[in-house]
Amino acid sequence: MNISSSRSASGFRRFVVPVVVLLLIGSTLTSGAVNVSAQAAPAGIARQTAPATSSSSKIAAPTWSRTAEDIQAVIKENRIYYQSGSGLTAADASTGKTLWTYPKDSVVPVLLINRSLYTATKSGKIVKLNAADGKAIWSIKAPARKIQSSSEDYVLNELHAVGNVIYISDDAGVAQIDASSGKTIRNFPNLRGKLIGVYQNRMIVSTFVSGAYMRGILTAYDAKTGKMIREFDGDYYEIVGYRDHYAYAHHIPLGIDNGYGAIIDKIDLKTGRTVKRFNYLPVEYLDRSSSQKIIMFGNDFYIVQYGENSDRIQRIPLDAPSESKPESIYQASDMINDFSITGSTIAVLLNNNTTVVSDRKKGTTLASARTPSDHSVYAFSRLTIEKGKVFVQAKEKIHAVSISK
Repeated sequence: MNISSSRSASGFRRFVVPVVVLLLIGSTLTSGAVNVSAQAAPAGIARQTAPATSSSSKIAAPTWSRTAEDIQAVIKENRIYYQSGSGLTAADASTGKTLWTYPKDSVVPVLLINRSLYTATKSGKIVKLNAADGKAIWSIKAPARKIQSSSEDYVLNELHAVGNVIYISDDAGVAQIDASSGKTIRNFPNLRGKLIGVYQNRMIVSTFVSGAYMRGILTAYDAKTGKMIREFDGDYYEIVGYRDHYAYAHHIPLGIDNGYGAIIDKIDLKTGRTVKRFNYLPVEYLDRSSSQKIIMFGNDFYIVQYGENSDRIQRIPLDAPSESKPESIYQASDMINDFSITGSTIAVLLNNNTTVVSDRKKGTTLASARTPSDHSVYAFSRLTIEKGKVFVQAKEKIHAVSISK
């Protein structure tokens, strides 16, 4: 099961205003520019250098760009679905041409199962749409909806699917509905927080507790009974991946001096206990050196730090001993604000508003495009690699960048 890959900024200490901390948690999700050394990159490292002046390496414009109100676009089978204005839009992913628009006051996120789309309206309706033409198949009242006033907009936190069951997470709890009929299966109105994933009959919920600092708490609940299994022993930004019956969570270090840039806890989902803590990337001052994003892909962790190492992607094998030396697999010409990996393709979003796509095995650049948006450390973003294109979602824009063959 994949957790949202939206940019998850995670490195500033939480002895700051709570609003900043809430931004750091974002899905999905997800630091100052640095100069790159002119020395040659070691073998196996993809090095993205400053663009040359020749026309062959000129930074291009995106294939197409559109305005979108939220970073929740879904791309599948050469179609992209996103919120634009007050409606839901389906477009051709190759050209950006609009195919249909569902004109209701929809809210994100959007869930795609086979050939059906699921979304919600501001009035508190869950709607199933035919993905081909945008026509409504059924509409139901959100099971956990508590209407306070007619002028209040419905707030949907997350939609998740496991088989034919849809999990609806909102401010009033978590509900399960049948994806075919919309019939309510179970309702857990007392389960508060944001549902960030469902794995092996466990609902993983994220909540915040304020005090001297904001704490990010992860709790596992039984998906059939709603009974709490255990609150995870730690303070976390996110779960970066799953393997067997274990979850790997990005731990938040409380100290601001000596420590590690990346702390990952291996949690047994059956008991909720941390069975192993991995301390990577020793640093002397955490505040500007901790990890802004960690991706678990295949059998490796891919990490981008803040500070002087924010211009590179570092790789550490899954379950490698603490303090294992990372391998630098990508070097950029500017600070990396977000990145995504699919197969041998790496897409990075740089601080200078450029998206660069590279073959990580060959070390060659496949595409480079100017994608203007707010890509600051506090901004949420998402990169999606899909069938010859990289879709960049940041602030109120979607950009499509074509990858050369």
